[in-house]
Amino acid sequence: MNRTFMADIEGALSQNAPVEALRSMIVSFNNDGVSKEEILQMLHAVDGKLRGQSRDSEADILEDMIDMVSGYYVGRNLDLK
Repeated sequence: MNRTFMADIEGALSQNAPVEALRSMIVSFNNDGVSKEEILQMLHAVDGKLRGQSRDSEADILEDMIDMVSGYYVGRNLDLK
């Protein structure tokens, strides 16, 4: 997994508005050429690590992001390439 991606996720999760920080980060990665599929793979990997560390509330936020990237979060979906 991309170390920068993991560090960026950790930073976003520590923000006052983690969902907005994550949305911005994901759009930025996509604009930099990281595909939707690659982003989903990395999000799933981080989600598994968070669950393994019993960081369930943070994993819940990340799973919302997975839904937004996948197109299953009506009204908040991200249109990625």
